Amino acid sequence: MCDITGSFIFYSPLEIVSGDFYWFNQIGDHLIVCCADCTGHGIPGAFMSMIASTIISDICEQFGENIRPSELLERLDHMLVEELGRNQSEEGAAKDGCDISVASINVKTKSVLISSARRPVIVFKNQDIVEIPGTKRSIGDREPKLVERKFVDTELQLHTGDTIYMFSDGYS
Repeated sequence: MCDITGSFIFYSPLEIVSGDFYWFNQIGDHLIVCCADCTGHGIPGAFMSMIASTIISDICEQFGENIRPSELLERLDHMLVEELGRNQSEEGAAKDGCDISVASINVKTKSVLISSARRPVIVFKNQDIVEIPGTKRSIGDREPKLVERKFVDTELQLHTGDTIYMFSDGYS
């Protein structure tokens, strides 16, 4: 595993189980980090977290270190909607999903790609604050105007002392 000095996780769920989750894994030269807030509280949110984190693991296993964060989000969106569509009620598709940030850090070159669904990512670079607002679309949104919005990657070159903050709405 790569050496990410000063990294930390602050996780303080409102209930014993939560819809907020974090996920990370090093794949080749890339450290993939996700921070997500799923719909629902307590047990429903925790089930969404389990489904989403499992899908993320499957996507990363299938595509390896070449997966771009925006592509991971597009695939997560498609696969989550497909999975939840199996549990469709008479009133239509489930309204479940998540807001999520994804960073892919190349541990050799120290470059990072960041993409986000409705969650800002804050990067402190040389005492400046860079806010990456994210796409105004959640994973699981089915409104045609929202589905047209594609997730985009923002690339930054990291230097010693730079800090990336990813968080759910519970923290902000």
